[in-house]
Amino acid sequence: MSYSEDVALSHRQLLEADLAWLQSQHEIEPTAELKRVLPLNQKEDLLAWLRERVKVILGPAWNLSDGWNLLEESVSYPKILETSGQGGQTNVLALNVGTALYRYGKKRGILTGVQFQGGTLAVRSPRAGLVQLTEKFFAPHAPADAAASRAYRLSVLFHEGRHGDGRGPSLGFSHEVCPMESDYRLLPVCDASRNGPYSVDAALSLTLAKSCQECSASGRDFLRLMAADSLSRVISFLKREEYACNEITCRVTIIEAKDTTDWDTTPEFLP
Repeated sequence: MSYSEDVALSHRQLLEADLAWLQSQHEIEPTAELKRVLPLNQKEDLLAWLRERVKVILGPAWNLSDGWNLLEESVSYPKILETSGQGGQTNVLALNVGTALYRYGKKRGILTGVQFQGGTLAVRSPRAGLVQLTEKFFAPHAPADAAASRAYRLSVLFHEGRHGDGRGPSLGFSHEVCPMESDYRLLPVCDASRNGPYSVDAALSLTLAKSCQECSASGRDFLRLMAADSLSRVISFLKREEYACNEITCRVTIIEAKDTTDWDTTPEFLP
């Protein structure tokens, strides 16, 4: 991985140690669910999968609103229709900037880029691999268990990696507004796909909770709890509704209702 200048040295060292720790986990045996959402069998494949999707780490000070450049106009993007998707996040730990800029460029027919290490990285795909990490990402998530904290940070990186997948309707694996029955009702922090970012990070957390020899019992419980939270955000039945309200009541119209499925992970690329 490469790092922008605003990523503190201590944070770079922590991330490199996280990746080295994952590589050292020789007892990793992927669960059936991890094999389903990421059809991989060995830990080297896990690292290769992540490195293909997370290539450049941007620090907390990087600003999406003014941190990009216009490289070309009148660019012809793949003519594949997208779903509307729901933007916005709460309690953000990380953001896949590459996917956000690719979407922005596709909508406007322009090619965007990011200044980095004296050059410019053109965003020609959601797989650009530009991921911003906030200060919350580096906080001690499981203070009494360094290994569990490492595993959790890795699950967040894999979550962002999935946002680098998809084409057309599945581009970026956008989150959905959570249904009313969810603990996160009306917040845009749920998935309408069975192989989306939350399914990926949950499957990895459960795999590491099972195989992590350095994790304490409480650390493994923490990883299982985080996985349960992620899985609670995966919508098994997607129902889109419209509301027409007056001062007395609201009329609800169901405009779409269907079981959720696995989405296409094939990424788009500009020629």
